[in-house]
Amino acid sequence: HLVYDPPFGIIIIESMSCKTPVIAIKPGGVEEIIEHNVDGFLIGKDDFINLNNYLIKILNNPEYGLELGLQARNKIEHMFDQEKQFEKIRNNILEQINYKKT
Repeated sequence: HLVYDPPFGIIIIESMSCKTPVIAIKPGGVEEIIEHNVDGFLIGKDDFINLNNYLIKILNNPEYGLELGLQARNKIEHMFDQEKQFEKIRNNILEQINYKKT
């Protein structure tokens, strides 16, 4: 799945959660979620040579593509776990409440 725009968005997370290796364009927020050659690929804008190379790499080695996809899914499960997200939001709200008290 090649992501052109926006620089970071739900489409990347959705693709990774479906065990799909993502090829995304940097710079931007994508660099915060995709680890190059681990759970997807990062390329520069208009870098059609590397786009072609990574597509060929995945298509010629399906096991590698599956491994990237599994790594991507594991990352999303870890980063966006509902309980962890709830705890982060709760802590942020409590910090704001405590900040306003002082």
